[in-house]
Amino acid sequence: MCRGMFMCTSYGCTCPTGLTGPSCNEECTMGTYGADCKQTCSENCLNDMCDKYTGICLDGCSDGYIPPHCSEKYPYFINPPTLRFANYDAIELELDFQENNIRGGDKIIKPKYYQLLYKVIAINTNIFDFYFYISHDNAYVMQ
Repeated sequence: MCRGMFMCTSYGCTCPTGLTGPSCNEECTMGTYGADCKQTCSENCLNDMCDKYTGICLDGCSDGYIPPHCSEKYPYFINPPTLRFANYDAIELELDFQENNIRGGDKIIKPKYYQLLYKVIAINTNIFDFYFYISHDNAYVMQ
């Protein structure tokens, strides 16, 4: 444990991660983390709680944000995929990865999978996750 110790480099001295104060013996207050507690948790951390050492959000992220630091939004399609074919064991979709069809997140994306959420129309409504991997020949494979 580094409590009460300073970490020094040619750039100066600071308390180790998770600690602050004149003697580096005080833990970071809720909402701060890192060396000398100088970094703040993402405003998208639920309950403003993050790990005092790493900044990882402890209670998860606000809707639409990517764990663990909750600083980036999930990208999503403006126009949903088009269903081309479906039966009991296969599904074929057409996906538009053009920049003008993507919102949120980084617009320059090279997706490795697409997550499709859908609801079964029945008394019990369930949500299922399917992962579509893009192969080298740009074919979309569902797993």
